[in-house]
Amino acid sequence: MDRKQPDIDKILNSLDKVERASPGPFFFSKLENRLAHKQQQVVQSKQEQWLVWVINHQYMVAAGIVLLLLLNILALNNFNTWEYINYDDSTASLVEDYSLNGYAWYSYNE
Repeated sequence: MDRKQPDIDKILNSLDKVERASPGPFFFSKLENRLAHKQQQVVQSKQEQWLVWVINHQYMVAAGIVLLLLLNILALNNFNTWEYINYDDSTASLVEDYSLNGYAWYSYNE
């Protein structure tokens, strides 16, 4: 163990002569500029991500729009063909007696 001690001391003493590394001129401004540019690219890519998805899946988007239009057309056709129920007098009196009409729940005047 004594033979290794001078070598260890020599190695540890060699670190005393080492100077601290210093950055080159304009290093920090270059670094800040590079980080700002990267951050801008990330924000821009997130904003354009939905557009890329739509372009890549254009057939699915078109099919969804067509399906939505068809559902709206069917709903309009069914709305126009609904039959209104004609109540007789006994049904009307039952509705009034038990307050089954919708607007009776919201009557605040009573």
